[in-house]
Amino acid sequence: MSQFELIFFPLPESTFGWSSEAFFLWEARLNGIIIDAINTRMTLTFFYNGESREVEPHCYGLDNNGHEALRAFQINKGWRMFHVSEIAGLRGGGRHFSGPRPGYAPGDSHMAQIFAQI
Repeated sequence: MSQFELIFFPLPESTFGWSSEAFFLWEARLNGIIIDAINTRMTLTFFYNGESREVEPHCYGLDNNGHEALRAFQINKGWRMFHVSEIAGLRGGGRHFSGPRPGYAPGDSHMAQIFAQI
């Protein structure tokens, strides 16, 4: 089992002056970690709003407001929608989970476009 880690960096439009190439590489790696976790049914861990989270990712795409979003079942908390831009310290390659949690509906109605889903 492989483990991936991504540290959240400021978006390129910040004062740090990222090039578009650097942002593309960062975004591609982030997308790959999330999509791989959905396809292999592996948990993700990250920080969100200052709290450590462990989730079973179910659906990833653009929400109805155009934000990159992750629909996931947070262990011991239930269903959550996370804005990807607010995720920090993303780690993939966690524990395997068997499949969709009760209450999951493929084709999430809160998503305008889906990149990957169980």
